[in-house]
Amino acid sequence: MFILHSSNKTENLVEHLSAIISNAPLADPFAKEVFLIQSQGMERWLSQQLASKFQVFANFEFLFPAKFFSQMARLTQQHLQTDIFARELMVWRFESLLRELDAPVFLPLKQYISGENTDLKRFQLATHLAQIFDQYQIYRKDWLEQWKEDKLLDLGADEDWQQSLWQQLLAESDQPYRSLLEEQLVQAIQDPKNNIIFPEHLCLFGMSTLTPGFIKVLKTLADHSDIHVFAFSSD
Repeated sequence: MFILHSSNKTENLVEHLSAIISNAPLADPFAKEVFLIQSQGMERWLSQQLASKFQVFANFEFLFPAKFFSQMARLTQQHLQTDIFARELMVWRFESLLRELDAPVFLPLKQYISGENTDLKRFQLATHLAQIFDQYQIYRKDWLEQWKEDKLLDLGADEDWQQSLWQQLLAESDQPYRSLLEEQLVQAIQDPKNNIIFPEHLCLFGMSTLTPGFIKVLKTLADHSDIHVFAFSSD
């Protein structure tokens, strides 16, 4: 079930969270309290607030949505290899692809990294591309689907080489990328044959945005776990 906690003061949200931890402790004393957050700053602040509130606060875990998604994939025992399209690995995959820019479509990239400090510029570009395509997997999966089908969307001069890079990434492996994994994960959670041990509850604190795919995963999970959403409201 989804439970919404809203307030115009973060201190009030912490009070609500503290009450849940105190009044509805996890049945397994060795289980971790899991919090979903959007920034390391929120992680530090919230952990300090809870430590101050309880004097001692341990055995907890703060996760970004992508990390939580990976853990859920392992929990469903799908044995999914999600890391190949993770940002940190795509950096090196792009770095390798940027060493082979013979096709005319890659001329803008070839011109950018040519000249002095080629290695540094190639790595910096690979890092930036990994960040961009990581965001595409979250917010622009419709673009990736169209590019996969060799279709262009009239997005501008940079679309051609982005499409070609994406197609090359896909050609390196038959493993699914994030948006496809989301559908598989939802199906796995819904399948009673999987005998999954779901978390008792999950707390989302201070998350201002959630993607439609991630909301769908949470909605499916809410049939088995209590999902507490702590949202800041200006009212």
